[in-house]
Amino acid sequence: MMKRTTLSILFGLCGTTGLHAASNDVPWHPGVGRLPTCESVSVERTCRIAVPNGDFEGPEDDGVYTHGYEPLKFWRWPHSVAEHISPWVYLDHAGTGYALAEAADDIVLKSVGDAITQSIALPPARGTVGYTVHAHVGAWSGANDVRMELTLLDTDRAVASTNRTVQLRSPSSTASRELVGWVEAPVGVMATDLRISIAVQAGWGATSIDDVFIVRAHPDAYVPELQPDPTASRIRRWSP
Repeated sequence: MMKRTTLSILFGLCGTTGLHAASNDVPWHPGVGRLPTCESVSVERTCRIAVPNGDFEGPEDDGVYTHGYEPLKFWRWPHSVAEHISPWVYLDHAGTGYALAEAADDIVLKSVGDAITQSIALPPARGTVGYTVHAHVGAWSGANDVRMELTLLDTDRAVASTNRTVQLRSPSSTASRELVGWVEAPVGVMATDLRISIAVQAGWGATSIDDVFIVRAHPDAYVPELQPDPTASRIRRWSP
């Protein structure tokens, strides 16, 4: 059964066309949904940038497909992991063929070496800005290292890059650990795209991934919305 949140469906209706954007609100980050979109404010304001399929809930017509064993939906058909996560691209470095397998309810990085990547178009920003990229990850084995690489592009030219690795040492079948990277645009450069890559560097077993979003802010700005709130319960998922 597909995971769903009321907020993500509302945001999917009023956000990017044809694809789910990252949920308008995010588990343990209730303030993210209250940030303005970067397209609607000046470069001095802290804002959010939609990540197409950032919650990995699939394309807008995802409800016509089955995900895993769903005998009551026999008139529907499955689709592949690669189709489900598009426009993310799954890099199957381990050679398991997982990207071509039928998509289940939750999307994972199947093996060590596997990665997902996507380039997101950025709203024009003339000035000093930084981009924070957030994801939730979790290791089924409790022994994986997950790396996020961020690359700012001026058309096809890389102008800045950075990376961040988190070590997962507690078993979890859900994505609940924070993985956060940050990259600053060079002075005088207006980046056009931000490429995000998330990969399993070491360990064994599958790695869950969810809730990818981008916040743009001045490098010196304090952004409370990026701080996880342990008192905010995870948004309840529901199935249509």
